[in-house]
Amino acid sequence: MTDESDVEALVESTLAASGELTGLVNNAAVGMLSLYDELREVTKIDVEDWRAIMDVNVTGAFLCAKHAARHMDSGNIVNVSSGLGRRGSAGWGPYVASKWALEGFSRTLALELDPRINVNCLDPGGRVETGFWDHLDTEERESILDPDVMDEAAVLLVEQDPGGVTGESMPADEWESRLG
Repeated sequence: MTDESDVEALVESTLAASGELTGLVNNAAVGMLSLYDELREVTKIDVEDWRAIMDVNVTGAFLCAKHAARHMDSGNIVNVSSGLGRRGSAGWGPYVASKWALEGFSRTLALELDPRINVNCLDPGGRVETGFWDHLDTEERESILDPDVMDEAAVLLVEQDPGGVTGESMPADEWESRLG
């Protein structure tokens, strides 16, 4: 998702297969636990790792939105964020920074594409079963959400008509209550 020519090819192949593009869900992410299997203070993070997280989590969403929106007469863009996109957390520096950037980017894009394309952020509402949490013990893993926790909210967001809710961010359960 970080190579512009690959993203352009993805959009073109989607258009060739379906004839139109009306929705995009950006859900690729990398975090500290993906790279190190532990959290790290900012002073102990390699700049290459900072850039890798920002590149996947922010630049990837930017490239996908840029190329998808060019081909959308109307539709919806959903950027998967995190509760850490709205608050700080020690040891999560680049991930937190990337999700805050994604939140700001989404609000800006919503203003630019309104009213024909709605742009929103979707937060799973807690820890989701991904490789991020493999290090946790069994007891701590009991509170982890199923990977499909965002499915219904994502569908509701992508099904909105032009001029719908845009420029907002909330957890999946709140989106389901609002749009369901």
